[in-house]
Amino acid sequence: MQHLVEIVKKLRDPNDGCPWDLEQTPSSLCKYILEEAYEVVDAIREGKSEHICDELGDLLLQVILQAQIASEAGEFSIEDVIKSISEKMIRRHPHVFGNTEASSSEEVLFNWERIKSTEKHSKEISKSLSTNIPIALQAQKIGKRVAKHNFDWSSLASVWKKVEEEFLELKEEVEKVISLKKDNQKRVEEELGDLLFTLCQLARWTDLDADLALRKSCAIFLKRFAYIEKKTNSFEKKLKKKELEGLWKEAKEALA
Repeated sequence: MQHLVEIVKKLRDPNDGCPWDLEQTPSSLCKYILEEAYEVVDAIREGKSEHICDELGDLLLQVILQAQIASEAGEFSIEDVIKSISEKMIRRHPHVFGNTEASSSEEVLFNWERIKSTEKHSKEISKSLSTNIPIALQAQKIGKRVAKHNFDWSSLASVWKKVEEEFLELKEEVEKVISLKKDNQKRVEEELGDLLFTLCQLARWTDLDADLALRKSCAIFLKRFAYIEKKTNSFEKKLKKKELEGLWKEAKEALA
């Protein structure tokens, strides 16, 4: 760890460092934090340990870079980062490092949230969720947060009923556009948003990650479409719909 810290310090050396690294700011590096985090997730889903190890290193580099830049500005160091998270883990795990009893993961989570709410950085719901996290994950976090205030459905069946209700409302607004040739984009957008938000809550109720589910579907779709492109020489000629449907079915069977 210390060796990596020294490497980053050298990269940021004003006299002998790397021009690119020296140009970076906390803000300019934000996109790389997000990219590296997603690449870690992809590697974990892929299940290859050497790939996971490599991607975790890339993500760790971003943490150390942020800390190095802050250290140069006299704000905090990587040691402060490690000290802060160490103290937080001990504070939020009194069942391990203290005398509190917790025999289930539910009790652990209850204690975690209780302790978190007493900390000085605790914020109200409307200000505590980052707008930079994937929007599907943000929707699930909102639902989870307000559920703690008893603002939630009573059962999975109730959630599904709400999904059906939002779908019908969206369908109604879309049909108005088609049948009445009415410019109703704003209402369609609102109803589409309501449906997507409710689907994210359905994912929450079934213990699924809506963002990862969509990412997985996108990856599967692209893989199948690549199969079709390869079969048709990258779509040099336009195929009929029936031919495409046949190739899509073939791709599904071949890549199952």
